[in-house]
Amino acid sequence: MDNVLAIPPTIVSFREEKYFPSFSDLPVESNLDANFYTSVDGSFWFPAKHWCFLAEIVDSVRLVRLRVYVRDRAGRTIQIAFHTEDRGETVPPPLVQRGNTVAIFYAQQHAFMDSSLGIRQEELSNIKIFPYKHEDILQLSDRVQAYSGTQDGMRVCHGCDAKRETALRCVSCGYFWYCNQDCQATSWQEKGHKRDCEMLRDPDLRMMFQIQWDGHDGHRIFPPM
Repeated sequence: MDNVLAIPPTIVSFREEKYFPSFSDLPVESNLDANFYTSVDGSFWFPAKHWCFLAEIVDSVRLVRLRVYVRDRAGRTIQIAFHTEDRGETVPPPLVQRGNTVAIFYAQQHAFMDSSLGIRQEELSNIKIFPYKHEDILQLSDRVQAYSGTQDGMRVCHGCDAKRETALRCVSCGYFWYCNQDCQATSWQEKGHKRDCEMLRDPDLRMMFQIQWDGHDGHRIFPPM
């Protein structure tokens, strides 16, 4: 264990609706919502922050194009229609199985021709499908919040919850701290860190934890699926 990862001073919770809104709180296409966009001259508008729509897949259909049906944090089911150049054909079928979680940077509400609402997905670069349940990702975020930073200048051991001025950090994920190797073993075997560590080795999930969500320093993208 060693100090191997530069962690931002403030890690945003994935439960924070300002950055991870439900579908009904997303900006509407062609509507310059001041909660999401800003302007310096009144004519050129750009994102005022980063935001990401997170939802769990409940179904999918491949006809003319890929349509993925997801349930958001508010329990609402909406469709994501792939209007990408390939109409979603290159998205591997195993990724769109029920229970996986969709993440979409800078998502917007779209009104389809049949008057239904959903998300019109035109780029593959701002969507990622994680092979984890939505609630599992939220709970991981809770634990990262609790154990990756400091409390009153003290590190919190994930194995025994003791607070220490100095501690050892997990070399694999870089987010969890321990008093010693015995506490690390307790964390791994009894408190679920084996699963957390596996999830945090996903570079795209790690990237989401490292973003400074306030302000906008350029669009974030995901690598091809």
